[in-house]
Formats: sequence, structure tokens, C-alpha cells
Amino acid sequence: MRGPHDWDGRRLVLTAGVPESRTFAWTGPSAGIGDTGELIMAAWDLGDVEKRYLRFIERFERVTPESGREAFVNQVLLIQEWRRFPFLDPDLPAELLQHDWPGPRAAAVFHDLRNRWHRRAQAEWDVMEDGTATSG
Repeated sequence: MRGPHDWDGRRLVLTAGVPESRTFAWTGPSAGIGDTGELIMAAWDLGDVEKRYLRFIERFERVTPESGREAFVNQVLLIQEWRRFPFLDPDLPAELLQHDWPGPRAAAVFHDLRNRWHRRAQAEWDVMEDGTATSG
């Protein structure tokens, strides 16, 4: 007996007369209809996202702020750059990506640097905030 969520997607597509090359069905694990790689490439420009991750890593991983002000400035830049990724990266499961995806490495760089710079950046912010409050 078939349950309410069992369905034969291939039969449904063929009955509707839609060419399999123009369809994709996803009900959890792949239903074997369509080409997963083609769907992903059509839906997202993963090449561009990958390049952005690699530039992010290259730009920030070797930055070593010498002062509290440099820590503050670099942390602001780090966060501003990082916050774009949720809008760009569909966060696909690793098995759908064709190679070693740089997203996790970029996330590790982000979290490591934010944690290392936070105390000095916050202290610099506090100094700037106190300076503004007393002069105005």
C-alpha cells in the first residue's frame, strides 16, 4: 500500500508530456528525474560564489592588525564582506557540490578572525563612543 507522500514523479512527468531534460523533481533524496548538476548550474552561479569565497579568504586570512583601531576597521570590513554570502550561497549539501567547496573554509576564517579581533575592536569602539559623548 502506498502512503500519501509516495508518488511516481517519472510517470507523472511522462504522462504530462514534459521532456525529462526540462524537469527536475526533489522530494528529499533525488527522485532520478532530470540532471541535478544542470539544475544547480541554472539556478545559481556557483562559479561566482566560489570566486568570492576565495577572494574573501585571500583578502582577510593574513591580516594582522597592529592596533585597536586597525582591529576595529578590519573587523568592520570583515563583517561587511561576510554578510553578503547568505544572499549568494544556497548552502547546498556537500554531495551536490562537485569539488571541495570553499564556503566552510571561508566561514572558519571569518569566525576565527572575528573572535581574535573582537576584544580590541570593541575596546576601540568604546574609546570612539566615549570621545563622541564627551565632545558633543
